[in-house]
Amino acid sequence: MSFALPTPTPDHPSQNVIGSPLPASAVPWGRALEHHDHRHDSIAYPPSLVSEQNTPLSAKIKDKITDFKDGFRRHPAYASGSSGSDGSLLAENWYQLPDPFKAAYNTANSPLSKKLGSRHLVVIVLSCTIGSGLFSGTSTALATGGPGSVMVCYSFVAVLMWCTMQALTELAVVYPVAGSFAAYSNRFIDPAWGFAQNYTYALSWAVTLPLELGVAVTVLDYWHMDDVAPRVVWVTVFYVVVASFNLFGIRVYAEIENIFTTIKVFAVISFIILGIVIDAAGGPNGSYLGAKTWTKPPGPFLNGVTGVVSVFVNASFAFGGFEILGLAAAETANPRRSIPAATKKTYATLTSFYLISLLVITFIVPFDDPRLDGEGSSTSPFVIAIQSAGIMYLPDIFNAVILVAVISVANTCVYASSRVITAIADQGQGPSALRFIDKEGRPMRATIVTLLFGFIAYVAALGYQTEDEVFNWLLSICGLGSFFTWGSICLCHIRFRAAWKAQGNSIDQLAYRSQGGLFGSYLGLVLNIIVFIAVLWTALFTTESWRPNIRNFMMTYLTVPMVIIQYFGYKWFFKTKILRVDKIDLVTGCIGLEDDSWIEERKEREADWPRWKRM
Repeated sequence: MSFALPTPTPDHPSQNVIGSPLPASAVPWGRALEHHDHRHDSIAYPPSLVSEQNTPLSAKIKDKITDFKDGFRRHPAYASGSSGSDGSLLAENWYQLPDPFKAAYNTANSPLSKKLGSRHLVVIVLSCTIGSGLFSGTSTALATGGPGSVMVCYSFVAVLMWCTMQALTELAVVYPVAGSFAAYSNRFIDPAWGFAQNYTYALSWAVTLPLELGVAVTVLDYWHMDDVAPRVVWVTVFYVVVASFNLFGIRVYAEIENIFTTIKVFAVISFIILGIVIDAAGGPNGSYLGAKTWTKPPGPFLNGVTGVVSVFVNASFAFGGFEILGLAAAETANPRRSIPAATKKTYATLTSFYLISLLVITFIVPFDDPRLDGEGSSTSPFVIAIQSAGIMYLPDIFNAVILVAVISVANTCVYASSRVITAIADQGQGPSALRFIDKEGRPMRATIVTLLFGFIAYVAALGYQTEDEVFNWLLSICGLGSFFTWGSICLCHIRFRAAWKAQGNSIDQLAYRSQGGLFGSYLGLVLNIIVFIAVLWTALFTTESWRPNIRNFMMTYLTVPMVIIQYFGYKWFFKTKILRVDKIDLVTGCIGLEDDSWIEERKEREADWPRWKRM
């Protein structure tokens, strides 16, 4: 039996479920009716509307401001700590050797905001990888190695990226902890190696921030914006924009990157279509190009082995940033589903965009075009191709796309560096004050520390004569940070699988398994070593001379002695050892597992897949 309450009216008081009348003052709408002035009208407003109307606008604004200010206070999760004054489970003295299990606990229970989905992960990774490395950096690669070297080397690095992404995805699904690979090195290899790798990686992104701000100002030179306002004004504008995006939380950051990525993706797709039309004599000039640039003497491979190796290094730097996928895992609502889906979409998009667009470029831009050796965004092969075709106004539009790409990378610099800095502090290897996360789940102090590096951009803006020297040495400090991280990810996966087996577990329990397996991680590790050898080669020898260039070598390889000093210094001070596989903590923060029923169901489902899908 169901009961229907009669609709209350002034003439018919409310009834309870057994039929006895209730006084009008006993219910909210009745009280509203008692005080209603029927001389004006006879309409009874809903109580929510009455309260809304009676709330002054100034009070609403004041409440909004109060909520905004409260969002910057310490996250309540820190109130449950045990030892540190900030709720940290680590010792207050950050010089003390951290307990690996406590460090794992802190990263696994970080109160970072978990508002990201698969779509956000994809756009965050694409935002930092589809940038100046594709739009501008490919000009150097084409001029140095020729079209053949470009296609071979970028395809080679795409394989390296696949191996590393698969290893990272498996680890991130099982352990979606704060810092991701910044925590895995401490957990699966050695705290000393984690210390060296993490500081190098965080510093590399922090230093890249002022470099990207400087590049953004250089892009404006295409329109002679110095005549509108001084360079220092434009640096300030870009700095404020990037800072604003990162101070309003991960969701705002992700949505902004969604807009930037949409612009870049549309631009790349449009260029691919346009490039095919230009090559087939469809441009305003009406000349058929075909494959003339590939058959032009001395052939598709310019400058021999040195040219190929140089392009290999360019390709490696161009793909840098895909590991951001792991950092975002701790801020994902459902990492078990979102991370694998984002990995597949990201890799497919990156490889297709890079390889197809570069193939088109090699057909319509000759490697000996003098504009490839210039400065600023006018050296972009994308802009050169459009200019050569005689298309009006489109070069300006594509230059604006390059500006968006540069700002997007600067945005990512703050995100990546701040998350790793927070993870360093979580593991007791940095000041505990940098563990601070506010009520909105933002690592605010680490973000501010990263933003401070942006002021270095004013060195270039003020036109100091030493600006190039300053930026070159800053780049040399952390130029190889990403390569150390990629190799560490592959090694962490190898160590994780060894520990998983040594402690009596089956890989069938893993919710996601690397498609390359252990072989893929070993291959990725070997390819990373090849990258280091290639960088060593280009640091010592140039395409013009076989005589060793010691200064260039020091500026390129300065990262290596820095990492060695950090590693052995930490190891000597804290007496750390490489962790035994049977002693590695596999429990803390582990969520990406399947029970026996799910395992059997998955095996039956995969048995019916066609061969191509299983591969």
